[in-house]
Amino acid sequence: MVTTSLDSLLVSLLKGNFPSFFLTVGAVTGASFVNLAMKKPSLS
Repeated sequence: MVTTSLDSLLVSLLKGNFPSFFLTVGAVTGASFVNLAMKKPSLS
């Protein structure tokens, strides 16, 4: 899964698809932040 997403990101960069690349990075970062926010209250 990780290699597939990395490959798609590399393909997007090679195609010059920078907007979608940044959107993907933003989505992944946002998802990780949401995960941390949801897991934090449960741990404490």
